[in-house]
Amino acid sequence: MEAEVTGLRVEYDVERGIREWEVDFRSGDWEYDYEIHAETGKILEHHKERDWQEEKPMKYVCDVCGW
Repeated sequence: MEAEVTGLRVEYDVERGIREWEVDFRSGDWEYDYEIHAETGKILEHHKERDWQEEKPMKYVCDVCGW
């Protein structure tokens, strides 16, 4: 099953004289960040990290009572 993309953000920026697109989004439990060269399409940087803000609370179950 494929996860949906949410929180998509795309910005155009110039850093160190290089024109680039900054793309951020969430998919499933992960958050992705990309910096893409605006002229060539080459990925300059990318990061993937667990999106802890979206994490569902853990459910604890007692071995003795079942709660």
